[in-house]
Amino acid sequence: MVKINCTTKDSIKITEVIAFQGSLKKRTDADLNELKESLLNEGLMMPFAVWKHEGKNYLLDGHGRKEVLMRMAGEEPELLSVDWPCVYIEADTEADARKALLQITSSYGKITKQGYKQFCVSIPDYKAPSISKFVSKPTSNVKVKAKSDKTVMKIRVSNDRIEQVREIFKQFDFIEVL
Repeated sequence: MVKINCTTKDSIKITEVIAFQGSLKKRTDADLNELKESLLNEGLMMPFAVWKHEGKNYLLDGHGRKEVLMRMAGEEPELLSVDWPCVYIEADTEADARKALLQITSSYGKITKQGYKQFCVSIPDYKAPSISKFVSKPTSNVKVKAKSDKTVMKIRVSNDRIEQVREIFKQFDFIEVL
């Protein structure tokens, strides 16, 4: 069973919503498997966003979650009778609903490798599947060694990048540049 980790005043059954985004997003089986693992491990964190129009409930946000839950319902039919949290989005016309979907789906910024690493410093073992695949793995040019109570990290960079690396390190309180 999927734990619900969000609350709203409204709820809806996944069988009551109609997909609205068409082929706007493409999801691979790997994407859906990652989402399934996320739902099983972390629970449902965000409500479905729904546009109610002429007696029908059109799904503006949550298509992947719905698809995964429908697949899971093959083995857990009770998922079909769960009242899932939802929020209703106001839109007067289909064009307004399409604009709302794009607004909800849009990203007004990018997650950087450095930002991701800084944000996750207190949860170093957690790997957010949909995000961590964009974060590079440590390269062989970075070596970390523990010496007594200090950790020493050696990084090989070209001479023209030394100042850039120093500037990056200055953002951290706990790094000492030797």
